[in-house]
Amino acid sequence: MAVQLQYRLATPYVRGYPYVLIIDTINICNLKCPLCPTGIDLPGRPKGRMDFSLFKKIIDILGDYALTLVLYNWGEPLLNKEIYPMIEYAKQRSIKTIVSSNLNILNEKDAETLVKSGLDRLIISLDGTKSETYEGYRKGGNYHRVIANIKLLVRKKAEMRSSRPRIIWQFLVFKHNVQDIPEIKRMAKQLRVDGIDIFGGNLGGPRQTPYIGDEGTEELASKWLFPDRRFKGQFDYFSNPNYLNRNRCYFLWKTLTINWDGSISPCCCVYDPSTDFGNIKEEEFHQIWNNDLFKSSRTLFRKNKASLQKAHTICASCKIFKKPWMEKVGED
Repeated sequence: MAVQLQYRLATPYVRGYPYVLIIDTINICNLKCPLCPTGIDLPGRPKGRMDFSLFKKIIDILGDYALTLVLYNWGEPLLNKEIYPMIEYAKQRSIKTIVSSNLNILNEKDAETLVKSGLDRLIISLDGTKSETYEGYRKGGNYHRVIANIKLLVRKKAEMRSSRPRIIWQFLVFKHNVQDIPEIKRMAKQLRVDGIDIFGGNLGGPRQTPYIGDEGTEELASKWLFPDRRFKGQFDYFSNPNYLNRNRCYFLWKTLTINWDGSISPCCCVYDPSTDFGNIKEEEFHQIWNNDLFKSSRTLFRKNKASLQKAHTICASCKIFKKPWMEKVGED
């Protein structure tokens, strides 16, 4: 694939389009999770829902290149009732579709519609095996309701003789729920979910990116995070506060993040709209994809420290992905 080759070469100009799309169809949520910018009502990006016409425009432009479509980022996707026709429209292009939900809002009709939509993968955020631990982080959520909704979806899949969506139980490990881990496999088998993902919890939203400061970061990490290398996906805050990933940033070549209003962010971790690279409602995508913002960010991953002087985006101060010229940090 041409884009993959250009990623390996770190070419500033990309001939080809991204094949993983992250489309945030809504940045509103029904829960108040304490480490999420949406949950704590962090000021910044305006709240809203993407309408189907904008979604259709995006898929019409990028659908022939996309292999995977991630339909969530800052909000609860099932709060946007147009999510179902969006999934169906993407499936017409044979694009793999993924949704992550807290599954606190689901009725029988919506469960049936969700199965009919052809959704490939549904990730359910369930960070506990009992009410006390689940509701310790998922503020405003109801553990028993989530369990009932999982059973509803499993039943609907069986009634409709559908293998989709694959239902994945995602468990984020924090200090307050680590004791629930031994119970997960037994419960997963009982609930008949299709898989389990256990990740180390991290400081979500802007706090997980060290280039956006927060005076309370250390206190939040001490209160919530359970540092253990067994749990994949955890930014190792305690041993390496730079959160370095040795790989080149894939967002700038292979993955595109689009917000509900059509604005394009450099990656899914960036919350502040002032860091956006363009808006697909207002500009031609081919012009955005290789504009000065994207190209200067890509130059950061070339083997030349002088590239830092050329970059004028938030990517210059990002320490999630390691640049070739950076000093070795946290390596053995």
